[in-house]
Amino acid sequence: MSRVNPAIRVPVEWNRASMQDIVAEIVRAENQAYDGAPEGRAMRTAAPTAGTWGRGQIIWNSEPSAAGYVGWVCVSGGEPGTWKGFGAIEA
Repeated sequence: MSRVNPAIRVPVEWNRASMQDIVAEIVRAENQAYDGAPEGRAMRTAAPTAGTWGRGQIIWNSEPSAAGYVGWVCVSGGEPGTWKGFGAIEA
């Protein structure tokens, strides 16, 4: 286990309160994206058709089947963004 170098400091303008605000915003965004799914994974039966999504976000298929996909990835952010299936499942 390595130790943190005490000479490395967070800039003064990044105080505890502002860092907590940043972390809280990240948590809110993640909770919206992941709907509280287990292990931090968003799981649905289809790609989103509503909500605001960012490029690179992933939805895992909660009901995978032969000739389907393991999940969907947002390739263009927006409301709801453009989604493409990934992880083709053999028929």
